[in-house]
This record gives sequence, structure tokens and C-alpha cells, in this order.
Amino acid sequence: MILAASNALQYVFFAVLAGTLLLQIVPSTHRPALSIPFAVPAAAAALLPVVSFVPIAQLSWTVAAGREVPFFEALKRILAQYEVGQSWVVLFVLSFFLIGIFILFFHSTSMPRAAAVVGIVLIIGMIGALSASGHAANATSLIGGTLHFFH
Repeated sequence: MILAASNALQYVFFAVLAGTLLLQIVPSTHRPALSIPFAVPAAAAALLPVVSFVPIAQLSWTVAAGREVPFFEALKRILAQYEVGQSWVVLFVLSFFLIGIFILFFHSTSMPRAAAVVGIVLIIGMIGALSASGHAANATSLIGGTLHFFH
């Protein structure tokens, strides 16, 4: 249940981030007059690694119980050696940079176009990181990861 909720929240957070940044690329004369509070995209960028951590935590508990090792030792191993852990680390780092872009450049009605484009590139990187470690990528590598990316 919690895994399904975390996956659903991932989609919501990605939608908020992508929508906010895509609107910033559209010239102000052609977009609706919206005032997006700073807290909305900043919270989405900050909470995305949190909800994406749920499968890592569940896997850590499973590994810790199966190998009879402490949870944090299992977590350290997963983050360093497992593909799912490494892709979460990439997502975390990219999210950190995205939060920095929002702090430096985001205003409720406008944002420099270049900053919005960089933010979209970071989002694409985060989606790619999650796709590279998804079930489809594990089943058929490049094709599965690509299909999961576009899903």
C-alpha cells in the first residue's frame, strides 16, 4: 500500500515540476496568468527523493532481515552497489540542483527561460534514473528502460 502511494506521489510531483517549468518556457504573452507559489514546486522537488526512497527502505528491510545484518548496513550496501540505490542517489543529487534553481530563479510569475530549460533537463535526468532501475529495465535493459521512461 505504501509503495503504491509513493509511486502515485512520484507522478504527481513530476507533473507539478514539469508543468511549472514548461509554463516558464512559454512567453508570458502566450501563457495563462498564473501565480504559482514558490512552495509548490520547491516542495515537489524536495519531497520527490523522499517518496522515491520508499522502495529503497523496503528493500533494505528485506535484505537486513534475510542476511541478518543491521538495517543501515543493508541500506549502505544498496545505495552503493545496487542499481536501484545508485539511481536513487542520482535522483537525490539532481533534485538538490533543481531545488537550487527554484531558490535562485523562481518567481511566481516569471523565471529566466534558460533556468527553466535546465530544470527540465534535470527532471528528464531524474525520470531517466528511475527508469534505469525499474522492473522493465531489469527485464529487457535498454528497451525496458526506454519504455518505462516514456511511460
